[in-house]
Amino acid sequence: MYFEFIYRIGQKLPVLPASKSLTRKLKLVEFPYTATAVQSGVAVFILIFLIVGALGFFILDVLGFFFIFLGAAIGASAYLYATSIDYTQRLIAFRGEMLQALLEIANYISLNTSMESAILQTSEDIKGTLGKQLKEIKEKLENKQYTTIGEAFHDYIPIWMEINPEFVKGLNQLQTAAQSMPADREEIIREVIETVIQSYYDSGKHFTEKLSSSTKSLIGGGVMLPMMSLILLPLISIFLTDLITTPLLVFIYIIFFPTVLLLMSMNFATNRIQVNTIDLTSSPRFKKLPIIVPFIAILIVIVLMIPSLVHLSTIDLSTATGAQREFDIGSVFMVWLGIFGVAAGVSLYCYAYAKRNEKLWLEMKETEDDLPHLLQLLSSYLSLNRSFESILTEIEDDYKKHGFRDHPITTMLHEITQTLQDSKKSILQIMKYDLPRIVASRRVVEVFQRIVLFTEIDQKSAAKSAKMIRSQTLSIYKLDEYIKTLLAETISTVGLTITILAPLLATTATIMSSAIVQSLEFIKQQIGSVLRAFGGGELNLQLVDVQKIIPPTIVEFVVGLYFIETVIILSVFLSNVNYGTDKFKIAQTLSKNIITAMFIYTAILFLGHFIFTEIVFAGVFK
Repeated sequence: MYFEFIYRIGQKLPVLPASKSLTRKLKLVEFPYTATAVQSGVAVFILIFLIVGALGFFILDVLGFFFIFLGAAIGASAYLYATSIDYTQRLIAFRGEMLQALLEIANYISLNTSMESAILQTSEDIKGTLGKQLKEIKEKLENKQYTTIGEAFHDYIPIWMEINPEFVKGLNQLQTAAQSMPADREEIIREVIETVIQSYYDSGKHFTEKLSSSTKSLIGGGVMLPMMSLILLPLISIFLTDLITTPLLVFIYIIFFPTVLLLMSMNFATNRIQVNTIDLTSSPRFKKLPIIVPFIAILIVIVLMIPSLVHLSTIDLSTATGAQREFDIGSVFMVWLGIFGVAAGVSLYCYAYAKRNEKLWLEMKETEDDLPHLLQLLSSYLSLNRSFESILTEIEDDYKKHGFRDHPITTMLHEITQTLQDSKKSILQIMKYDLPRIVASRRVVEVFQRIVLFTEIDQKSAAKSAKMIRSQTLSIYKLDEYIKTLLAETISTVGLTITILAPLLATTATIMSSAIVQSLEFIKQQIGSVLRAFGGGELNLQLVDVQKIIPPTIVEFVVGLYFIETVIILSVFLSNVNYGTDKFKIAQTLSKNIITAMFIYTAILFLGHFIFTEIVFAGVFK
């Protein structure tokens, strides 16, 4: 968990009383730390940095401001994470668990199972906060602390009502269905499923509209406003040299603006409902990157940053030669190397992560996308009263006949059959111990385990279960596609900001910081030439003091790093909005966007400098 060290400080030093509203909020989603720990930890952390910042003023003003801002930024992030970001994620996960639980309970009741048995069985399959609560109900029922399921629900209904009232309504309807005649039971279950799926469509639309609106605020306040300020930066750095200094420029564009953008994006991205997100880390075949990869990425950043830092540390505007150097295209290239090094290091790391797990992700994606078809086949064969073991080979042959010989499902079925033949294990044992190793997708593993458990009752129950799970799976897939459709405009806006707007504005600011100075010097030289042509004396016109300006290479370095930070933050946000918290897609999106944005940035930067320095204002400083 992020910021855990801050919350632990609050546990040991509870200096602030707990807020009632925050206590209730964190308890609702079972946040692992109390409101007192969160508030006190943040307060103590900020106080420590205030003291360090006050001491820093004795050394350097910018150092004092840096520590004060750093403490405030991290403290605010820790508070925002607990009360908004993690809270929203837990809330959305809680609602997702409720959807799965209702579908599970409905599945069991459709097989003529009692409500108590359905709850007990479902408690084994559901994870997260709701899973914990259902297990508590199960334990209390077994220990006779509750005598009926209605009494057990009584303590949890107020919590569930706050999270999702439709869940409570669904439970009541399913309880009625469990006591109804078979014909009526099917109708009630169908209505419950339709109602709960519709509620998720509605909530998905609500969250999506909120996310779309928040994205406009993010682009406007977190990206456009800082980027537009870059247009004024060259003028301020030239004419108001006492107002903007290099340390202040570094603080504003490399620390302040990226921090604000990061907090906004983290807060807004949590509104994305996770209904069909692939989690690579859940697979036992997931491979972590070897330590050599981040080492190489960091080494690339350091090696390519050295020429830039050496150049920036040797700037001397007091001489004509020194001033001329800062406007040469060679200097632009030296500073560009450092920016490129950061982009290359991040892109390499993300590319290596995505490439290492690409095969696994594609296998999980193909397997899960084909799950409805597989469930349909399973349902058809099981309804013929065939054993689960006997139909595996036939389903495998069906896939091969239709041209899916290399499909992950075909490989999975073949390996299950081989394990059955080569070992003395039962199908239940294989599902429990071997299937997680054979199949990359945890979702498919859980579905197969559930269907095989139903075969212990009878084959028709398993067939009915497979049919119902298929219907539920299709509904979830449709919901995810619906969310993506609603977010299409948002995704397009963020994508254009990353690949077009950000590099365009960043290079405009960089080029203008050089072009404005050169244009003023050019005007001065032209006026002097005219005066000399008419026999006048030397022109003593000082349009710009080159010795006092912030050198264009420093502007290029600061703006370039800010540009890279913006691309990274927005790429992560874009991936979260488009795919959810899929780490493979985050790495893939980040790698692709950095390469594209950096290519456009580089092309405009060097083309613009060449046009202004070598053609339009050629020889101004020579």
